[in-house]
Amino acid sequence: MVKAAQHPLQLSYRCSLESLLERLDISFRNLHAAGNDAKFVLRALLMLAVRDAERQLNASVLPYWLPTFRAIARAPLPPAKAEHPPPLPAAEATFSH
Repeated sequence: MVKAAQHPLQLSYRCSLESLLERLDISFRNLHAAGNDAKFVLRALLMLAVRDAERQLNASVLPYWLPTFRAIARAPLPPAKAEHPPPLPAAEATFSH
């Protein structure tokens, strides 16, 4: 994946997934968890397709899918899960007959 970024971004070196995401302006967190890395690699690939299309094609003839790919790649992250759920209110915490 990181090697695939070299041409569209005109890099002479390979960079980490973290630096690639930063360079593509893609929000991320909790890298190096398998599911997260997969999700962010897919977002990076979408953004690389956008960047490559913008670089290679005439601005008046950009593909119809380009704004959709950009929106998916840069979509906001869902809120982080709380470490511990908040305690239940007293009325719900007890069970009565």
